[in-house]
Amino acid sequence: MQVYAASFDRSTKLPRVAVLVAGMALSEADSLAAARALPPAVSFAISPYGGAIPQVVAALRATRHEFLLSIPMEPQGFPLSDPGDRALMSNLSRADNRARLLWALSRTTGYVGATAALGELRGQRFLGLADQMEPVLADLAGRGLLFVDSRAGEPPLPAVWSRGIDLVLDEPPRSDAIDARLAELEALARSKGAALGLVDVPRPMTVQRLAAWSAGLRERGFVLAPVSAIVQPPPKDVPQ
Repeated sequence: MQVYAASFDRSTKLPRVAVLVAGMALSEADSLAAARALPPAVSFAISPYGGAIPQVVAALRATRHEFLLSIPMEPQGFPLSDPGDRALMSNLSRADNRARLLWALSRTTGYVGATAALGELRGQRFLGLADQMEPVLADLAGRGLLFVDSRAGEPPLPAVWSRGIDLVLDEPPRSDAIDARLAELEALARSKGAALGLVDVPRPMTVQRLAAWSAGLRERGFVLAPVSAIVQPPPKDVPQ
């Protein structure tokens, strides 16, 4: 997390607004366009299923973005919502799930952390299983990685530096709805000191709205922060 975190002036007193764009490397064209259009403080999450991972990682490094790796996890609504054949599942053993975790983590290098956000899937069912998540979080913590909880309103996670999302920005993926969610994100940051918005997919329209919004952020009294600048340490009362 410390080695690959994007640069950020931590002395600032302005409310911090962070955006995590998931679904990267599934569409090479959209992913490369997002990396180039959005400011360096925006963070990204790369899908381990992506066919353009090397190209997207190279673009993110060239544009000074930090990035996370998406870990496929069993979502709500499975099997109608399918997280793919390498997902961590509630009906698998810890050993099998760890093998799948290690496969995902081996897909690239240089990431600050991990998340269950995988395009429009967010791994809610698996994330809710404390006995299954405990070894996953311990493994990530042992590697010095942060974790973004793709569920809104959840308490801090044990073992790892983490942050839960506050809202999903592109649900639904309409320009007026995205603008309204961005205004809501600002209000949350002003009241809480920091807020994190998740983008499911780097659609061109979403990227355009994000770029326009971020251009005037400081004038409105906020600072755009990478995810690594708003994560919190694990609760002290939880054994690590």
